[in-house]
Amino acid sequence: MFSGVIIGSAAPGATMTVTIAWLLLLATLSIPGTLLGAWATSHVNRKYQLCSGFLGYTVLGLIIGLAYTHVTRYTGVFVVLYGLYLTVGCKLPNRRHLATWTDMFRLGPR
Repeated sequence: MFSGVIIGSAAPGATMTVTIAWLLLLATLSIPGTLLGAWATSHVNRKYQLCSGFLGYTVLGLIIGLAYTHVTRYTGVFVVLYGLYLTVGCKLPNRRHLATWTDMFRLGPR
C-alpha cells in the first residue's frame, strides 16, 4: 500500500512512469512468496512456516535498514531487496488467503 512512497524516497528524482515500473517489478516479486505459502499450507507445519517467515523478515529487514544509505544509491538493488522482503512476508501462513481465497468458505453458513 505504501510501496509507492517507499520507492519514491529511494528514487527521489524519478518520474511517475519510472516509479510505476519499479512498483510493477515489486508487485511481481511478491507473487512467488504467495504461491510458496499456499503450497506450504498443506506440506509444512504452521509453526515452522511462521518461524521461517519471521526469520526472513528479520534478516532482510536488518539488511535493508542497516545498509539503507548504500542500498538506495542503486534503486534496482533496493527494489529487489524490498521485493524479497515482501516475498517472505507473503509466505507467512496468515497471508495464504491471497492464493487460496476460494477455499475459505466452502460450506454455507449455518
